[in-house]
Amino acid sequence: MAEWRKNLWLTKDEAKEAGMTHEGTLYGIPVYLGDTDNPEAFLAVPKIPLLVLWTLFCNSAFEFFAMFCPDSVEIRVPVTFGDKL
Repeated sequence: MAEWRKNLWLTKDEAKEAGMTHEGTLYGIPVYLGDTDNPEAFLAVPKIPLLVLWTLFCNSAFEFFAMFCPDSVEIRVPVTFGDKL
């Protein structure tokens, strides 16, 4: 398995061992999130193969809509933090 996949797709126990602290969602997909106090929090997901395509679609949609938004509008990526692992 490719090294990036080992770090991206984790079980709940593997996520705990890797330093993930919370469950949450990214674009509605369940994820495991790292340090919630860090603005550059890292994440991993349970084995969901369509995550790559879904995030590509969502990121493209955000970029498209950002072209038409005034500079004063802040666009946030929909990451929600849930329960602790």
